[in-house]
Order: sequence, then C-alpha cells, then structure tokens
Amino acid sequence: RNRVDSSEIKPPHPLLLELIKERRRSNPRVGAVGAHTCTVDVENQVADDDLEQDLEIILEDIAQRYDMLRALNSSVYDALGLLDLSAWRAPNSPAACLSECCSLIFEKFKMPMWNDALSVTRTEEVHRFEVILDFGKAMSKRSQADIHGRHTVFAQAFRVLHQMSPKVLRAHGKLYRATLRGMGSHDDGGPYRQTFSQYCTELLSIPGVGLFLPCSNRAAQIHVNQDRWLPNPAAISAVQISMFEFVGKLMGIAIRNREYLDLRLPSLVWKTLVNQKPTLDDLRAVDLLTFTSISSSAQAFGLTDNVTLDPLDSLEVGETVSVSDDNIGLDSGNSLVFTVSVSDDNIGLDSGNSLVFTV
Repeated sequence: RNRVDSSEIKPPHPLLLELIKERRRSNPRVGAVGAHTCTVDVENQVADDDLEQDLEIILEDIAQRYDMLRALNSSVYDALGLLDLSAWRAPNSPAACLSECCSLIFEKFKMPMWNDALSVTRTEEVHRFEVILDFGKAMSKRSQADIHGRHTVFAQAFRVLHQMSPKVLRAHGKLYRATLRGMGSHDDGGPYRQTFSQYCTELLSIPGVGLFLPCSNRAAQIHVNQDRWLPNPAAISAVQISMFEFVGKLMGIAIRNREYLDLRLPSLVWKTLVNQKPTLDDLRAVDLLTFTSISSSAQAFGLTDNVTLDPLDSLEVGETVSVSDDNIGLDSGNSLVFTVSVSDDNIGLDSGNSLVFTV
C-alpha cells in the first residue's frame, strides 16, 4: 500500500467516524490486523490503517440500503392503483402500513399524489366574503383567558368561519376580505395575512385561548426547545374541542394557499398528525424531566434497548396529579398519563406489559 503523509489526509466526516465506531463495537473483528487492533480517535479525527477499508464497507452498506429504497418505491408506485388509501385508519391495512412508512417514499412519488388530491377537492367559483375582526376588542381583553371563544381575533374568526361549509373553505387563493374594525384598513392582502399571524400569536400565548401550553422544558428552564407548545389536556369543553377543529381547518386553508402558520408544535404532535409513532426522543425534545424519569425506570428494569412510546392517542387524562392555573383556565385534577410499552424475554416480561408515568 502506498504511504502518504498523514498531514495530507483529509479527515473523514464525524458522522462516518461514528458509524465506524458503532460497527466496530458490534463486530470486534472489524478493524483488527493480526494481533493489532486499530482504533479511531474521533476527537482528533486521526485515521488508522484500516479506516479506508471501513469507510468502503459502510458506503457499500449505504448504497445497498438506497437500492432497497428504490425497489420499495418502484413496487409502491406500481401498486398504488390497487390500494384504497382512504382506509389508512384501519389497523394493519395496506394503506395504514404505507402511511406509517411514508417517510421512505420518495418525494417525486408523493408530491403528484398530494397535488392531485388538492386539485380534485378544490372548490371553484367561490365568491370571497368579508370577515370583520375587532382588534381593539381583542387587545382590551388580552389579559383574560378566552376559553369560551368570545373576544380574541382567533375566536372572532372561529365564530364566523367554523360554521361555514367545508366546501367554501376549500377555495384556492385569498379566501376572504379582512376588515380590521377601528384600524381603517383596506384589504389588499396585508390585513388578510396579518389575521393568520394574529391567530398564531393568540394560540401560542398565555392566557390566549387556552388551547396550547408551553412545553415542560420551558417551565423547568431547560434550554432546549423552549419555544415548543403542546395541546392543553384540560381544553376539553365543547367550545374548545370545536376550536381545535378550527385549528385543523386553518391548517388546511394554509396548505392550499401557501399561507404561513407559525405554530411551533414539536415532533411529538406532528408525528401523530401524519400517522407516525412518536418515540422517546420526541418526548425528550420537549420534556427532559419526564424522559429522564422514564429512562431511569426503564434502566431499573433492564429495558434500555426495548422501550417505545405509544402514539399520542393512547395518552389518557387521569386524576393523579392535579394542575391548575387561573390565568390559562386550567381545571384542577387533570393530568397526562404516558404509557410506555416494554418487553424483554431476559427478565421474564411478556409483550404488552407497560410502565405508566403520570405527569
């Protein structure tokens, strides 16, 4: 093998070095030459004699995985016409399985389907209507929680738009003319876009409308994802449930018309919306303390490698830990119960056992 000056070797990417370390931990024979075991100094990014060989093996693995993805996408594309995609909610149905692995489907296959769905459901020749919003009323009562949906700009729009037929809201382009009472505005597009910005500001604020709460990392002053918000488990009144439905309609309107909604929701929420299962990493991103408790309990049971977080629809409202906050309209006696599925044959736990954490 031709030798070159080590100073002339370009250090490999740190991620490749991590892959090599992981591969060598799982296969101690990798990187061994005779009685000499080669190592990788990640901190100093020093390449050893067998680094090139290891990189080639890893890149070959990546290429094989890409070939598998291409084969999967080709098969899915050929079978799409035979699948009833409307049955994605049915457990174990082909549509449900396809939905769960949607992240493996290439964008060039998904986007035409997405655009076709928007086009087919589009409503033509809808006359734009006027929505009168009183910003002054909302500002004068901004210190009060609007849990009944009466004075905030979001609530005013909710009272007008939510009762309309969904067909009216599926129009493309500017949906309505926004009249901001007391501000003398003429809607040439600016006030219309401002209303969407105001909706998000009120949704992600305290007291606001009480539909969302800051994540636990913010309350615990943990400097990771403090700007993320989660659905309020106490927002269960008929009006609040309807307002949650209206948030979904706003998302649909924004998608069709490419409006920007600054809803800083974490992956814990978004994954459920797109039929993917949240993981403990998603929980850690917004609630490090609960994640630490779950991890500590799992380690006590020896389950560090077999812990998964059930989807959000398995979260229940219990009566174990009461929470209350007059500023945001929370009732006492509500809590979130996280059910964590565990299984490990080595310690005699059968599949389906769970640990329950109430926060």
